[in-house]
Amino acid sequence: NYAEGGSFRDSIRDMDTQKKLLEQDMDIRDEDVITRQIRDAEAEYQADPNEPGKLSKLVDALLKSEKIENENRAIELLQEWYDRTKQFRFRLTIGKITLAQLRRQDRAERARLRENPNDENLKKQYLEFRRQNLETELNEYQLFAENYPTDMSYKHEMGVRLFELDRPDEA
Repeated sequence: NYAEGGSFRDSIRDMDTQKKLLEQDMDIRDEDVITRQIRDAEAEYQADPNEPGKLSKLVDALLKSEKIENENRAIELLQEWYDRTKQFRFRLTIGKITLAQLRRQDRAERARLRENPNDENLKKQYLEFRRQNLETELNEYQLFAENYPTDMSYKHEMGVRLFELDRPDEA
């Protein structure tokens, strides 16, 4: 359509599909876009619930929202698939979601501590939270390393957690 002049957008055959593809690639999304993507992915998954690709698309859409209820829904779906298929990739994704939730929770706790730097009770609570957090992270990375023994990044992360837990000999 170059001869007709105008914009290249005038020659796009299916503008609705093109808009959906552009929205998927956007780094910044508004709530409506994310909700629509979740709804579309959910419909595709319901149409073919035995297709792992549809599950992955739904999980990705749920995780983009960064809402705890959507992340928990993704964990439930992944756990169902892991229980059914025993494929560790589903359990790996559960672990990565859990680690992301822990990082967010840690940031929130540190922010609370910065607001009240003289509160000794809050400091103790944070140190205990941090220790439990490190133990949970260590357990996840140990599980990852057992199932993916050639991926040294998991062993490195284990070493970091062991060192932070004051277990340098194990690290």
